[in-house]
Amino acid sequence: MPTAARSIHRDHVEAFTAAELERTAPSSTATRYRSLQQLFGWLDEEGEIDGSPMAKTRPPNIPEKPVPVLPDDDVRRLLADCSGKDFRDRRDLAIIRLFLDTGMRLEGMAGLRYSASDPEASDVDLRSRVVRITAKGRRELVLSIGTKSARDIDRYIRVRAGHPRAADAWLWLGTKGRLTASGVYQMVKDRGAAVGLPDLHPLSRPGARFRCCHRPVSNK
Repeated sequence: MPTAARSIHRDHVEAFTAAELERTAPSSTATRYRSLQQLFGWLDEEGEIDGSPMAKTRPPNIPEKPVPVLPDDDVRRLLADCSGKDFRDRRDLAIIRLFLDTGMRLEGMAGLRYSASDPEASDVDLRSRVVRITAKGRRELVLSIGTKSARDIDRYIRVRAGHPRAADAWLWLGTKGRLTASGVYQMVKDRGAAVGLPDLHPLSRPGARFRCCHRPVSNK
């Protein structure tokens, strides 16, 4: 392969991309492809080359992977573990229901706001059965939730009213205040471990639900 910028042509780029696809994951190859686009675009603008060799190339295809979904029996055991009536059980059940319903990412869950007096300052509308999250790129998304999620969030909000930090702006509270993303993550891990799912954890990307490594998943 040539190493001088002016000697690199389209067929060299395509050969490199094919080799990368054999060597590593499609997503990693796509990242390197975009980096090369930036490099050759800059070289072209600076007059170091006469046109980018990537002008008519196509980026590598990244196949979609199905989101792992817990089998129904595991879901039932997980929900049953949160069936108590104390503050922690009410909160954890509402969070898990919401993850299962919406597939929102971890940061979106932890960032939900709540105000009993100001609907504009609340991301939860139980009457309309929707929650509002801020997605990647600061895009605001409104997600529908099911009847059971709305019911369990309502039950949590009622016990939340007696929390010492009930006036805080965040929906999910821990013993000392806001339940952060790491707190939500740890809660799911702990609940999973309690029902024999030690690798259960929420994911930090849009469309993610739960991942349970080294266990069977269901397409239901």
